[in-house]
Amino acid sequence: MKNKDFPPSGSVVNVNKCKHVRVIVDKSRPDLRMTLYEYSRWGAMIEAVGIISGHIDRNPPSSRKDPNWVKPIAIQKYIEERTPSMLHENAVDRGIAEVFEPCTT
Repeated sequence: MKNKDFPPSGSVVNVNKCKHVRVIVDKSRPDLRMTLYEYSRWGAMIEAVGIISGHIDRNPPSSRKDPNWVKPIAIQKYIEERTPSMLHENAVDRGIAEVFEPCTT
């Protein structure tokens, strides 16, 4: 059951703290860990691949004019832009309170 008071109102995720908090990646292998930051970036990359896959499913290769429409820079930009919200989602889902801090702006 989710706690309605978590995350604290008026708080934001501190990205630097996320780089030091280790999370279990697979419950069947508790020894397999990575930082919350790494975990969130991998999640953003997997999400990007899912978007690309959906595009491929909707548009067969014969209908695409440019065979090089997948751009690595665009994927990197997506990961960069999605990481902060993915950090927040993962911290909330896992109940990791120590990465939140009061918003000062």
